[in-house]
Amino acid sequence: MERVSGPDSFRVVAAMIMEHHRHHDPPVGWMWGLMAWRDGWLVGVATVGRPVSRNLQSAGLLEVTRLCTFSRRRFGAASAMYAAASANAAGPCPGVITYTLDKESGVSLVEAGWHDEGPAGGGSWSCPSRPRTDHHPLGKKRRWRDRPAAG
Repeated sequence: MERVSGPDSFRVVAAMIMEHHRHHDPPVGWMWGLMAWRDGWLVGVATVGRPVSRNLQSAGLLEVTRLCTFSRRRFGAASAMYAAASANAAGPCPGVITYTLDKESGVSLVEAGWHDEGPAGGGSWSCPSRPRTDHHPLGKKRRWRDRPAAG
């Protein structure tokens, strides 16, 4: 990977996610974003923000909420962005998490040194008081963390 830059414009990163992500729209917000570049070409984007889970938010964790790569030049972009997300969250942050669909291998996360924390539910967040209209996979997921949990 030539370089990973960030933070970048939410509008630009959200447009790339809208165009290229396989199964999610852009998140509503972020704390920062990442862009992966190779040979002067943008080959991937990622967003980092607060976890959806209130319990994980109160634990001080951050979450890679979206990551997508595109272009034939993308080899290594996902691993580079996961590593950059972890490096940017150093300091008092207890860690960064992300989720993959159970059917996904997580090879980019393994290459970036992340740890598989195992199954992490799945299903819909929709409820009568807060209906969700986004279309996303409802299957089982796996949670990954950039460093082992303390304790």
